[in-house]
Amino acid sequence: MGEGWLPGTSRYRTAAESSFRSVTLGLLRHMKRRVAILTALCWLGCSRPERPADVAPAAYWVESAKTGYWQVCWTTEVGGVHCTIWNGEGTILMDEGYLPLDGGPAPTKDALSINGTSCGPYEVCLDSGRVLLPQSMFERSKALFQGRRYWRPPTERIK
Repeated sequence: MGEGWLPGTSRYRTAAESSFRSVTLGLLRHMKRRVAILTALCWLGCSRPERPADVAPAAYWVESAKTGYWQVCWTTEVGGVHCTIWNGEGTILMDEGYLPLDGGPAPTKDALSINGTSCGPYEVCLDSGRVLLPQSMFERSKALFQGRRYWRPPTERIK
């Protein structure tokens, strides 16, 4: 049993070859199932959540270590920046004016492109490398943020 003619050859398959072949095919089938399950779990767990009804349509999903945040910013008539940040369930965490960490002028409307990388629950990271902090917590947040080992002002970063 397990022996049979090997197509394209002039010999028969031995029992050992048949057994090896069936074990190998069985493992491959088992691995396919595991890969499919892991892919599905990662896709479901790693994808952004459904936008809650209370979150603005223009808000951008920003991944964090364990969760994420919805963020949207716009320029005000007086030349400042206003941002709203929601948690994943749609609860507002911050809704106020924001200031640039680097102390420079407020970004223009074209420069308000949110990076998608979380620098913290209340901070907003822009594609330009600039970071915006809420006005109500600016000095405290600035001290904490600049105390992080990995942060350097955009002018000191290696390109």
